[in-house]
Amino acid sequence: MDKHIAIQAALLRQMLASSKITIITSTLLAAILAYIQHEVIASTAVLVWLILIVLVAILRAALADAYLRSPPTEQSSLRARLTTFRIGVLAIGVMWGSAGIVMFPPHDPPHQMFLIFMLAGLTAGGVVSYSADLFSGICFAVAALTPAVVRLFIAEENLSIAMGMAGTLYLGFMLMSIRHINRNIRENIVLHLEASEREETVRISEERYRLLLKHSPVGIIHYDTNLVITYCNDRFASIMHNSAERLIGLDMKSLRDQSVMPALKKALEGEIGYYEGHYTATLSDTDGWFAMTCATSRDAAGQIAGGVAILQDVTERKHAETALHESHQKMYSLLNSMAEGAYGLDLNGNCTFVNRSFMRILGYEHEDEVIGKHIHALIHHAHPDGSPYPASECKMHNAYRSREIHVLSEVFWHKNGSAIPIEYWSRPIIVDGIVQGAIATFLDLTERNLAEAQIRNLAFYDTLTQLPNRRLLNDRMGQALAASKRSGRYGALMLLDLDNFKPLNDTFGHDVGDLLLIEVARRISGCIRETDTVARFGGDEYVVVLSELDIDKVESTRNADIVAEKIRASLAEPYLLTVRQNGSAGSTVEYHCTASIGVVLFNYHASREEILKQADIAMYRAKASGRNRVSFDDQST
Repeated sequence: MDKHIAIQAALLRQMLASSKITIITSTLLAAILAYIQHEVIASTAVLVWLILIVLVAILRAALADAYLRSPPTEQSSLRARLTTFRIGVLAIGVMWGSAGIVMFPPHDPPHQMFLIFMLAGLTAGGVVSYSADLFSGICFAVAALTPAVVRLFIAEENLSIAMGMAGTLYLGFMLMSIRHINRNIRENIVLHLEASEREETVRISEERYRLLLKHSPVGIIHYDTNLVITYCNDRFASIMHNSAERLIGLDMKSLRDQSVMPALKKALEGEIGYYEGHYTATLSDTDGWFAMTCATSRDAAGQIAGGVAILQDVTERKHAETALHESHQKMYSLLNSMAEGAYGLDLNGNCTFVNRSFMRILGYEHEDEVIGKHIHALIHHAHPDGSPYPASECKMHNAYRSREIHVLSEVFWHKNGSAIPIEYWSRPIIVDGIVQGAIATFLDLTERNLAEAQIRNLAFYDTLTQLPNRRLLNDRMGQALAASKRSGRYGALMLLDLDNFKPLNDTFGHDVGDLLLIEVARRISGCIRETDTVARFGGDEYVVVLSELDIDKVESTRNADIVAEKIRASLAEPYLLTVRQNGSAGSTVEYHCTASIGVVLFNYHASREEILKQADIAMYRAKASGRNRVSFDDQST
């Protein structure tokens, strides 16, 4: 818990704990005051005042009891409780302050003195009870005394004014006392909390050390200068397949296997002793490989009192080392069977190994061409556009910071200088918790990218003419409308329908019809700007979108008419089509085909659906007028 919150909680607990006595005392004093003053004050006023005092007291007592039963669990709850407590203190202060007006008898000095005596005593008690919270103490004192002091000054009698001045001085003294007492209380609480924290820290430290020794994954023994074991933890006993009780008191000079003795004695000479090797136990059948480190243990005077030995069973490690060579062979076999390229890096970025797929994908014939070379400079030195790619910016370097990296789209550079699109993964190589380098695997994306490009082409382009299809046309129209909104220039949309395409299909078949559709697409594309769009709308219909013509509508109409007439004239030229029947060599047929073109101007106010609808109407008007014509939408001219 935050220190400030802990202090506030302790202060609130202290005030709540003493609040019952304060509430009872305040209520009894109110009853006494009401009894005495009823002789000189209207009974109704006295009774109402007393009832209000009792109600406030009951509410405060209930809140105090509830809060003491359920301590706050978070800062917001503590703040809310403190605020509620302060409101209660202020309320009882205001009620007692009102007594300085309601219960103040004019021209009756004895009862006035009794009232002032009562308020002064109550305020003194409040200083003791509420000084733990500076705000509560000040509010109570000011609220309880101020009305009576003001009433005394208003009386304009020498005695009353003198009593008012005395009351003012008393209030000032109370406020200074509250501040002083509050500071002392807070300091005491801080000292208490700090002492508790220190005690808890010591307890935790002792418990941690005890648990560390008891549950340590390594065996630990203490021995004296005579090489007699004085302590051993459970792990040491477990390693030795024995009990701690049997091992404690063992004179290690009597061990059957004396190979560990030089390391044990070095600690008694003030040096670090170390032993790693085979060991056979004396009191059990333990037989294995162990690593032991011995350090000096000193007493309070700094004199050597014995030694501490830390023992690890490394039998499994030795077995693992024996199997490591075999696993290396298996690993290399696995690496070389992978379809993905793989390579290793040291901390300097130099290559430590590669697999066969690495060499195959990147065009290397021998490992010596790569191993020991700086891999970034060799295969990752440039961006896809050929611009330099500094090693310091390479994402793969994050793997040295114990992070796994997955990059979806980059390029490695082939030995012949060509870029290979790849997806790669890089992971840190960690040995004994220390990053030693990284291993990276990568996948050649060349074939996948080609397949994705084909899929995108099928999704957005007409398979016959390679023109944008309806889906891509909608996107291009949206771009044209957005451009019109930015620049204020008009755009134009043309809907073209071939006039006599069906007879060609019926006479020579769909293959010849497809040749005509392809040629129409080529001719239209040759009549427009690169920034404009031509799309196949379906069947023998095409759409042309001209963007950003002119801010003047008349000039835009003229420009659109020029392009439309150019397209119409180009499509009216004869078509030379090759006709093949029944596997014959084929013959060339000259065919005449024209187009009816509907044109509509648009700006950003129009919708795509409305533009296409108006263009369709204009196109049918061109057909109705004799075909091979350009017709503008009525709203465009």
